[in-house]
Amino acid sequence: ADRLIRASLLAKLKPKAYFERTLSGEIEKDIGGRVHWLQLHPAYGYEEFIRGLHIDGNGATEYRLGYLPNLMAKVEADDIPHVLILDEMNRTDLSRMLGECFSLLENREKEAELPGRGPDGKPMVLRIPKNLYVIGTMNLIDQSVEQMDFALRRRFLWVLCRFDGEALVSATKSRWDHRRVKWERVERDFERLAEAAAALNREIHGSPLLGEQYEIGHTYLLDAVSF
Repeated sequence: ADRLIRASLLAKLKPKAYFERTLSGEIEKDIGGRVHWLQLHPAYGYEEFIRGLHIDGNGATEYRLGYLPNLMAKVEADDIPHVLILDEMNRTDLSRMLGECFSLLENREKEAELPGRGPDGKPMVLRIPKNLYVIGTMNLIDQSVEQMDFALRRRFLWVLCRFDGEALVSATKSRWDHRRVKWERVERDFERLAEAAAALNREIHGSPLLGEQYEIGHTYLLDAVSF
């Protein structure tokens, strides 16, 4: 998400203005304001994400917009990419939650009419602009991804993130506080940690009671270096 937005900001602002904003800390704010994180869970559904009926102050029912339509107003007013991160996306019923968004993910700029009408009596339409990117994350062990129908799965590029010893060492190095001990003194220790974790994963992978889905990832070990 950071790389995608950063590259677009650089192209739009041009190098001089971009690096001036970088030095002032504004670029980080520009990026942070365009990354939207949503934690999914079994109780999260269509009503929260798209649109749902609610009771107003007078006891009457009314339609209220959910997370996505409210986000669209912000995205459409911008010409820089926005990234929506759906965390733990396999912990909810995605087909129900996405609703009309299901087909709009690949049919960008196409409008879909939502059920019911607004206070003005007019139907509401939903459209997903091309500058909204969606990233879904999941841990395969939490729930089987087989519950996702193929029509949804083919709308995403799937990337399996297995344990990476080099990534673990590189990430811990970037988080290391040089005011305590020089990185060179502990680098070999973290290399041994990566080797031990890789050996553990081989045992887990070959276990008849566990298997590859129970292997640990390198991010699991990043707490070895606290902020």
